[in-house]
Amino acid sequence: MAMRCPELAYLEDSGRMLVAVLVGALLAVAAIYALLSRFMFRPFRRIKAQAEQAGRAVTSAEDETEAVVEEYERVIGELTQSQSELLRLNEEIRHRADTLELITVRLRKPVASG
Repeated sequence: MAMRCPELAYLEDSGRMLVAVLVGALLAVAAIYALLSRFMFRPFRRIKAQAEQAGRAVTSAEDETEAVVEEYERVIGELTQSQSELLRLNEEIRHRADTLELITVRLRKPVASG
């Protein structure tokens, strides 16, 4: 039928060309996505590997990015706790140093003998 009607032959050829272009575009988008995702997620994989080398067990989440973010939040929480503990200990040491200074001053005062 396409042989008898040139318009139909043109539409048939156009349809094939459109399918070929769409398949080519889909393959190009898939290749670009693969390359971009590789470069975009490389820092997350590197952070995860460094955390594992440091002895931190990174939970295996479905999403690698989510696992790194969870580990980051856990580390920040631990650092906040450590900072609070260090501030408390520093205050305790300061109080003890002040007490020792008072004792030293009192010991150095001449004792009035009578």
